[in-house]
Amino acid sequence: MKKEQLAKEKIVNDSIAKVNAEKIRIQKEESEKQRLAAEQLKKEQLARAKIVNDSIAKVNTEKIRIQKEESEKQRLAAEQLKKEQLAKEQILKDSIAKVTAEKVRIQKEESEKQRLAAEQLKKEQLAKAKIVNDSISKVTAEKVRIQKEESEKKRLAAEQLKKEQLAKDQVIKDSISKVTAEKIRIQKEESEKQRLAAEQLKKEQLAKDRVIKDSIAKVNVEKIRIQKEESEKQRLAAEQLKKEQLAKEQSIKDSIAKVTAEIIRVQKEESEKQRLAAEQLKKEQLAKDQAIKDSIAKVTAEKIRIQQEELEKQRIVSEQLEKERVQKEQLESQITSNEINKSTKELESTNPIQDSTQFKKKFVLTFLLPFNSDKQNDPTSKVATEFYMGVQLALDSLSKLKFKGKVNVLDCGNDTSKLNPLFFKEEVLASNLIIGPLNGINLVQTADFCNRNNIPMINPIMSNTALLKNNKFVYNAVSSEMSLVKGLAKYVYGKHTKDQVVLVKVGGKDEELYHEFRSNFSNQGSDKLYEVTDTSMLSVIKKDKKSIFVVLTRDKELATKISKQLTEHIDRNKLTGLLSVYGTKDWLNFEAVSEEIKKKIDFKYNSSIDFNSNNQNLAVLRKKFKEKFKISLTKYAAQGYDVTFYFVKNLLLKSTNEVPMMNVFDLNRIEQFSGFENGGSYVFGYEEGVFKRIQVLND
Repeated sequence: MKKEQLAKEKIVNDSIAKVNAEKIRIQKEESEKQRLAAEQLKKEQLARAKIVNDSIAKVNTEKIRIQKEESEKQRLAAEQLKKEQLAKEQILKDSIAKVTAEKVRIQKEESEKQRLAAEQLKKEQLAKAKIVNDSISKVTAEKVRIQKEESEKKRLAAEQLKKEQLAKDQVIKDSISKVTAEKIRIQKEESEKQRLAAEQLKKEQLAKDRVIKDSIAKVNVEKIRIQKEESEKQRLAAEQLKKEQLAKEQSIKDSIAKVTAEIIRVQKEESEKQRLAAEQLKKEQLAKDQAIKDSIAKVTAEKIRIQQEELEKQRIVSEQLEKERVQKEQLESQITSNEINKSTKELESTNPIQDSTQFKKKFVLTFLLPFNSDKQNDPTSKVATEFYMGVQLALDSLSKLKFKGKVNVLDCGNDTSKLNPLFFKEEVLASNLIIGPLNGINLVQTADFCNRNNIPMINPIMSNTALLKNNKFVYNAVSSEMSLVKGLAKYVYGKHTKDQVVLVKVGGKDEELYHEFRSNFSNQGSDKLYEVTDTSMLSVIKKDKKSIFVVLTRDKELATKISKQLTEHIDRNKLTGLLSVYGTKDWLNFEAVSEEIKKKIDFKYNSSIDFNSNNQNLAVLRKKFKEKFKISLTKYAAQGYDVTFYFVKNLLLKSTNEVPMMNVFDLNRIEQFSGFENGGSYVFGYEEGVFKRIQVLND
């Protein structure tokens, strides 16, 4: 009996020890929960304080930027006013110079007119003098002629008289007297004519002199009048310029006053905005602090409730044990080993310990998409809607894999005005994975948020390697141009070891692709890479060896030129099958690069996405999409499906055996502390009138 009693006491003591151990474990768990809750609250408070500080810093930065912009505007306005002032002064100087030049010109014209008038008068005077001289000469000549005639008459008369001297002495005397009288008369007439001619010339000379004096007087009067008019014009022009100058100065003063008033208004608005922002932040901080206090109060109340429940459980267990101990002492002689075993089983069944493995973890998955519900006909909203349709199909597939979690779908818009408030939401802060946004500054802001809060983020539809720098939580789902070129270089090196590989030099924005290919091809250990220009490329083609041309250009003109050169060379030298060209996907959009050219030059390219109609993996997805949404599958919808299904399974469910529908994912860090770049791609070749996937490139 003593042994049985000891065994029973041992069973009771073990039960009490188990209860106490469970109590201690529960207390430890509660303490750990309280500690974790306090740490979480502290982290959230620090995160919120950091967000507030960041917001204040952004506000201050924006204020400084606006002040700088205003200062710059003032400086530019001052420079503009100074330029306008200088321009006006230059216009005034030019006007004065023009007026002065015009005055000089008029004076020169007047001087020239005076000179010409003087020359004209001189010419007229000389002409008149010549006329007088000619008249005098004519009179003198007439006199000489008359004298000669008289002399001749005298000679003839003398001869006549001599002949008739004896017979006509009286007649001769009469004739001589008549002749002498006639001569005197003629001489008197000539003298009178000369006097009258001289008086006439003198009168004409005096009249001409008077005309000349009158002309000179008129010219001088006209000159004085013109000078007065010019002076009046200059005075009026100066007054007009002065008025314009005053008006412009007044306009400048008014403009400065307006600019100053506008600056003051903007500063007041900014001050008001800052005040309102500070008040809003203060209110938000108070609300957050209140929420934190409420959370702490709730946690404390919950803790007290749990402790009370635990104490009550302990009390009940103690009372139960005490009752059982008394019953065992009273029925000591009646307890059999079977009853002891039964009692032991009953005690063990009261153990509150549960197997934690029966609970599965629930994840929080957040999508930040630019639905732009407040805008109409926004192109990004269409992309976001199509992307989300693919997300829904992916979530349907994940639910069949027993994926459990909360999914948040939030409209982040196209700018930070709608995005930033979302970062304060508890469901966003509690996210295990964030997919989106799709583009723009929102990508940068979200990447920074995820980096600060240790949340993985997927950049789903565009490549941005800048996001990955010093941010180990960002994943680029789409391969960058550089990653595509790197993979292509490795593929060409391994595929064409016996062929002649020719890299065509390109410039401009494509030069970085050229250098990336050359660097990665050389890194494979080969020095057999020919480098040519588009003008010398035909000279390296051989008839006994296949030539592989790598032309990494996105320029339509260059791609068209090179494809035309190669096809003409193939036709001219019958080289079909001896040339291949690796280019960019952009060539597919160039009309001049026709199907005939693609066939002849064996054109290939690589891309991380295969949305071609011959992609068999997409056939099932196209059917499901059509059944669910009654429309055809789009590329963005397929991308939404692939990104969601792949990254949820890889990052949350830790499963790596799925095959994406149209993507190839090969994710690697580009640097030690960077995010993940997708280095995977497909190589496409032209077969049977369509481009088909011929090789998958990944590490």
